[in-house]
Amino acid sequence: MFMMLLNIASGDCNVFAMEVFDGHGGKHAADFARYHLPRFIVEDEDFPVEVERVIAFAFLQTDSAFAKACSLDAALAFGTTALAALVVGRLLVVANAGDCRAVLCRRGNAIDMSNDHKPSCNKERKRIEASGGYVYDGYLKWTTQCGSCFRETGTWKG
Repeated sequence: MFMMLLNIASGDCNVFAMEVFDGHGGKHAADFARYHLPRFIVEDEDFPVEVERVIAFAFLQTDSAFAKACSLDAALAFGTTALAALVVGRLLVVANAGDCRAVLCRRGNAIDMSNDHKPSCNKERKRIEASGGYVYDGYLKWTTQCGSCFRETGTWKG
């Protein structure tokens, strides 16, 4: 598992970011996401103005780039969970892929900031099957050598 803390000055706005990656079946996907996800976020010309769109797109870009890398090296073909939390001014945006979870404690109350993406959920199972995978005994299986970096779909909350 990797955790990154970033403090980015972007124009008039300070941005604090924390990202956590937990590779499944090896560290390659986590290493890849740890390098590429933050880069895709900060290099987007709309960052930090359209932070929600930028983060969602960065997750997709990272996933596509990893799939391309896997097509060149099948040994990389394992996924990772990912959690990104960015504070932009007074806005907190949380995005995740997989069964990782963010919880905010406010005045002693736990507030869920993300939704787990588990194969046992009907919506997630349908997405997995549409992507060429399947669910067996509650676990995600892929019919291809290389699936994606973020095997589970991502969501974000602002």
